[in-house]
Amino acid sequence: WRNHPADHDAGQRDNALTAMTAIPVTAVNTNSTIRLAQSSDEPELLKLIQMMHAECGWLPLDIDCCREMLGRAFNRNGVVLVVIGIPGHIRAMLCMQISRFWFTKNCHLEETFNWVHPDHRNTDYARTMSEYAKAWSDDLSQEMGHKVPLMMGVLTNRRMAPKVRLYRRFFGIPVGAYFLYNAEWSDHDVTEEDFWRVPKIANLFFKRSERARAERRVS
Repeated sequence: WRNHPADHDAGQRDNALTAMTAIPVTAVNTNSTIRLAQSSDEPELLKLIQMMHAECGWLPLDIDCCREMLGRAFNRNGVVLVVIGIPGHIRAMLCMQISRFWFTKNCHLEETFNWVHPDHRNTDYARTMSEYAKAWSDDLSQEMGHKVPLMMGVLTNRRMAPKVRLYRRFFGIPVGAYFLYNAEWSDHDVTEEDFWRVPKIANLFFKRSERARAERRVS
């Protein structure tokens, strides 16, 4: 339901690419330093991508396709890839790309993956990467002169509930859901978590909204 970046309106995408290139990649104000991934990181990144795929992959992994995406990131061709950790010891990685939906010429920023190494999940890295993604959306919006939305989500069959809770803290109530049929998961233990638990304060909001709609229908 979205177009490949290569199919984007040329002017709109060129503007977004120019804006993306203009944004400096600097560390955010945390104890975790974020840096732009370099082509010299590719061998290590490919190993980490294989680890990530082993956790939550649902289609066969193709290394050449991964190299293509990494190449676009290294060349700043509509993709940004940032990492936490020095070369040889990358602890977390966040990849985002410029994309757009079929019904508009306006671009949005879309998470490709946001992954923390299993040995470093008792850290603030996931929070740091999420905050950085939001900051990137804000900076890109300023460069473009209009809002460039950020789309992030969770597509996994393990430990879904804590991941949804993490994103809910940053982005609020979810605006949709994915349903996947006929997939071959790398990890075959499909989750049975009930992660659609809405905080009580949100339930109050929904009830008030429903009452307001009912009152409008009556009037």
